Amino acid sequence: AQQDEAIAGRLAALSWPRTQPALTQTVLAAQPAVVAFGDEDTVAQIRTVAPPQYVPLGDRFSAVLLQASAARPETLRRLAYDYFMFDGKGCLSPQVVLVIADTWDEVANLALHFAGILAEETSRWPAGGWALAEKAMIQQWRGEWRAQRAAGENVVLYEPPDTAWTVVAAEDCDLAQRVAFRVVRLCWVGNLPEAMNVVRNYSHKLQALAVALAEEQDLAQLTLDLAEEEELLGRLICAPGFLQRPPFAWLEVNHAWLALLRGL
Repeated sequence: AQQDEAIAGRLAALSWPRTQPALTQTVLAAQPAVVAFGDEDTVAQIRTVAPPQYVPLGDRFSAVLLQASAARPETLRRLAYDYFMFDGKGCLSPQVVLVIADTWDEVANLALHFAGILAEETSRWPAGGWALAEKAMIQQWRGEWRAQRAAGENVVLYEPPDTAWTVVAAEDCDLAQRVAFRVVRLCWVGNLPEAMNVVRNYSHKLQALAVALAEEQDLAQLTLDLAEEEELLGRLICAPGFLQRPPFAWLEVNHAWLALLRGL
């Protein structure tokens, strides 16, 4: 609405659990314009029943690039907001925090600090309603990380008795795996060039990237490097706290989506 009131006036945001497919059919019966997110199988299934105006965006996610020395309390509170807004669900919620640090201990300490901030902020941002199947997924992920830790991998896991928040830090993260429901993953990267390689490898899937670096010149250089290598990725960068409303340029990543909006 801040960008274009005419477009905003013709859009509706609806949410319903995947456990109720009848609601999906009800919405599709109204012949809306459909923008589909999800894995390849999900997008292919929706294509078979979608109306003519169909944009298959597929699997997209957002990430955070955070230098441990820049992880001040206020920065972490803003980052917590990015998670709280949609309980970690959706393509604009962070899937991973890439932590640039010299040592593993820095990453482990950051996980502890962030878990504390999330616990403090929970009263301000209560969780949405989750289905039993979704709560079971949280327990499944926790079990996988416990097993990795038991196998001797560097894994730090904070799991409260309920499923309010799960914070895991690891040396390696499977970014092909999607998590949600207030699950926070921190992945250790040793330096900025290593972090840049991760960003480049997933540039075709990144929806937005929140960045907090200790030195402003590093942020400026990162933006320039990404802009040169990827046509629009350099314009998808925002600060922590703004992932749910990044620069409007992120819509241009998918030209079909942009054409759809112009058609409205």
